[in-house]
Amino acid sequence: MDYSTLKSQNQTRYDNIMKECQVFWAFNDEQLKEGMKKSKITKDNKMVSIGAGGYMPSKNLDKFFSATKEADAIHKKALKEFKQERASAIDYELNNYECYYTTDLTSVFELFKSVYTQKQIKTVCNNNVL
Repeated sequence: MDYSTLKSQNQTRYDNIMKECQVFWAFNDEQLKEGMKKSKITKDNKMVSIGAGGYMPSKNLDKFFSATKEADAIHKKALKEFKQERASAIDYELNNYECYYTTDLTSVFELFKSVYTQKQIKTVCNNNVL
């Protein structure tokens, strides 16, 4: 399995959580109404904002947080077991966050926090700099 497959599996987990918990994104009243309609949420349901334009029925909030916590744990475990492809995973994200261009590794440090060390990330970065 390569890193893009691992990322895809994680994205699928999150997509399923969003669907199951009826999460949708809205940035105005029209989008809010459309999201509620599409997610089959009635006006009787109490809604809660999860930030960044995300909304969901408040009854699903605990389920949402526990499911995303579990998904994070599964993904981190898979990354830790991904030793033979560690460098390619780090390199992928260094490119994704344009770290070779900006020289700011902060986003990749945060992404791989408690998975890979800053030293491991810096080593991959230094090995791949032209």
